Amino acid sequence: MAVAAWRSVPCAAGPWFPAGVGGPRRSSAEQSRCLRMRDDVIGRVIRALRHRRGWRQVDLSRAAGVSRAVLSDLEAGRLDRHSLGALRAAITAAGGHLRFAVDVPGGELERLLDADHAHLQNRWKRWLEQHGWLVEAEVTFNHFGERGSVDLLAFHPGRRVLLVVEIKSVLVDVQLALSTLDRKVRISEVLARERTWQPIARIPVLAIREGSTARRRVAHHASLFGRFDVRGRTAVGWLMRPRAPTPTGILMLTKSSDARPGDARRAGRQRVRAARRHSRSAGTSSGRRMSPGQTADDSAPSEPA
Repeated sequence: MAVAAWRSVPCAAGPWFPAGVGGPRRSSAEQSRCLRMRDDVIGRVIRALRHRRGWRQVDLSRAAGVSRAVLSDLEAGRLDRHSLGALRAAITAAGGHLRFAVDVPGGELERLLDADHAHLQNRWKRWLEQHGWLVEAEVTFNHFGERGSVDLLAFHPGRRVLLVVEIKSVLVDVQLALSTLDRKVRISEVLARERTWQPIARIPVLAIREGSTARRRVAHHASLFGRFDVRGRTAVGWLMRPRAPTPTGILMLTKSSDARPGDARRAGRQRVRAARRHSRSAGTSSGRRMSPGQTADDSAPSEPA
């Protein structure tokens, strides 16, 4: 990957690399000049870091695993000739850290990255409310030295059951996800009391956007997910009509195929497929149970293998 490709961001935020956000539009000539100036700054930074260590170019080139000719180019600001990996290796070996910033028009980077999560969260909230649950989203807490927020906190007045729902658009770190959910379940007793809810049971719910990667990770860490004893269609049925016995945990792989057309390339999507025409409208009932994130043309999420 050529350095030029990932350096092509607005340069109005100052001389440091990479640029931040904002600033007026520049002409192509001004943009090119700004990029060259920043290239020179990066080269001087590498050279300064090397001098601080008391190294010669040959010493840093050996430590970074790049040739001396490559290092000489980098220090001279001739970044376009070499890869991102070479630049990162040189800066890291010299004792620095290479960081990046991406500018999205309109300042919508956070919304873009959070699109999958927000979509699933909204779907779950509406679906639970339709089936008699009292639901609050993004419930923040700061108790006993613990702080954070619960994606969804749901209470069923009839059964006096409390759900602590964690939404994952992408399951990256399984152990971290489970430990975070455990922490929120512990705090949920206080959160319920603050809302005058009096649950007799608190249930952790992990809702993951369905996909082949998510299924592989759940299967690979099957022992860690053992406490989630209600899944798939069984979980959908129980959430619609809570009853004894109470689950120790609920695991759902949730579809989100009814996203708005403009959100086709949302965060976490690995493939984009052309929209298919359906003979039935999304609201057509087929007599099947539908869980959060589903349309009438989606099958209910099945229990992970």
